[in-house]
Amino acid sequence: MRNLAIDAWSGSDTARACSNDPNEEGIPCFHHEGELFSTTVDDVLKHVGRWLTDPETQNEVLLIWIEDTFGSDHSRTLFFNEFVQYIDKDYPDTSKPLTGDLIFGPALKQAFFPSQWPTPRQLVAMGKRVIVSVKHSSHYTSISAGGQQVSQLVFSESEVDKPGWPNNGKFTGYYACSYEGNASALGLDWTEFSELKITDHFELPQPALAWNELDVAGAVACGFSVTLDHVEADPDREAENGYNYYNSTMGPAIWSFSEGEPNNTGGTEHCAELMAGTGRWNDLACDVTRKYACRKTSSTEYGPNSPYDSTFWHVTSASGNWWGGLTACPAGYSFLPPVNGWEAKKLANIISGTENSVWINFTDRYQEGTWVIDGYNNWGIGEPNNSGGNEHCVEMTPTGTWNDTPCSDIRRHACERLEACASGACPAKWVLSPVGSWWWQNCPVGYTFSAPENPTENAELFAVAGGERVWLNRSNNVSGGRWAPGAYTAWDSTEPNNFNGNEHCAAMIADGTWWDQTCGTTHKRACRKANTACTTSGCPSNLWALSSFPGAWDPSTSGGTCPTGYEFKAPRNEAENTALMNTAAGQQVWLNYADLGHEGTWSSWGVN
Repeated sequence: MRNLAIDAWSGSDTARACSNDPNEEGIPCFHHEGELFSTTVDDVLKHVGRWLTDPETQNEVLLIWIEDTFGSDHSRTLFFNEFVQYIDKDYPDTSKPLTGDLIFGPALKQAFFPSQWPTPRQLVAMGKRVIVSVKHSSHYTSISAGGQQVSQLVFSESEVDKPGWPNNGKFTGYYACSYEGNASALGLDWTEFSELKITDHFELPQPALAWNELDVAGAVACGFSVTLDHVEADPDREAENGYNYYNSTMGPAIWSFSEGEPNNTGGTEHCAELMAGTGRWNDLACDVTRKYACRKTSSTEYGPNSPYDSTFWHVTSASGNWWGGLTACPAGYSFLPPVNGWEAKKLANIISGTENSVWINFTDRYQEGTWVIDGYNNWGIGEPNNSGGNEHCVEMTPTGTWNDTPCSDIRRHACERLEACASGACPAKWVLSPVGSWWWQNCPVGYTFSAPENPTENAELFAVAGGERVWLNRSNNVSGGRWAPGAYTAWDSTEPNNFNGNEHCAAMIADGTWWDQTCGTTHKRACRKANTACTTSGCPSNLWALSSFPGAWDPSTSGGTCPTGYEFKAPRNEAENTALMNTAAGQQVWLNYADLGHEGTWSSWGVN
């Protein structure tokens, strides 16, 4: 995720230009207090628009912080009618409506992520790669831009980044946080901060305004990600007083890979280690021997009012190659990497004096340059190897190891019981489906297409398979090269076909199969009862309902709502698909499944 902090001004209530630019009367512009320059909106946003439409940035998300100082609704209207034109997937093609369709706003969050923020990966899949923050979205309730109410395009600053105003004017960091033995204030006269939100926002104040300089290294070591209002990327640039911009700002804001890493020396470095002392990362050949860093899975809360859990990290006594970490961690822990500078620092402290480095779960062994957290697997020797260039789905072999093979092969599927069963006469945990290709996931009612998550489950499934080759729910076709589970689908044999190049939303037709259709088509929506699923006894009769009246696919823009207690969803297995077909009773209905982000990359919006 990238961050862009900008100051937007318009002068007086009559929307005069910035105070230093009297010749640009009536045009809002970007300007910073204390600076002797200003820049028109288009001079800055044309670069943003080009970046957003650059083919190389299509998997990146941009968070734009607008410190808006507009004195009138007229100024706000001028600004946002220009702003949305650049934040659009069709920019700079002015022959098409430029309405800001890349923006993820409050209506979408309420509809699909009411209790949490989406991940960057989810935003990319939605085709909504920009989040906009202003001081107060309530100032925009009467303003429209691109045919939409601006208050539905922007979040208030307090919704994205919770402001913190310590009584003493200084921020002292996390509970018991210290940096290089110094537990005092981090040196801020003014700051905003939040923990475990989208990001944390710091401005690097100007000495000319008599503000204190931010101790960036201290902030990062205390767990904050840092957004700098002034940043210099040139390591050699120094101020007249010897102040090195890079070493004081951008350099220490990076807490993961060391400078110059990952460098894939010799073409064999595809796994990450964390080094003692610095807590920074290095890429290394995966067959080197290291101990493993295991992160506690039941306790991840820490912050200003929560003490650090001293058992948060566990380093194994055993050592081995990198992939041994996938099964090396004790109960209650998982092989995972740090997620911020605070966690990296704590792990480095644990190993300091005993180990030079430890393995962390971060790898690009599947695709050079694409670093991911890996999950449990039991690959056979030399696998996955993509023999023939078309092996994108995973099977369990007659020996219990995993192998990549063409998805069109015919196998039975590994089906895992959905319902919990702690004791008594429990239905079988694993059963096998009728034969079919990897995509045809016809598990019996109460079961879903799955894959083992640990060695115990792998052994259980191996016993059920009885020497047969069995499909596992892992493919590298579904998640940007990562071996990941695929969602259930029931596409008709000729679908999805993106007829006329504009069919990006999924609908169920009368026979229960799925078609891709133009998202503006009008249907009712499939609404699944919250926290409800089919069991081995069958599907509840009230599992599905339909929205109150038809509308376009996106429920945040038009159409009826789901009944209370129901949510816009898609079937997760064959039993749910059959139940929905019966509820729809011949009607075509929208499913929460779309490829609006990238053609051919289908996913649900929110958690399905």
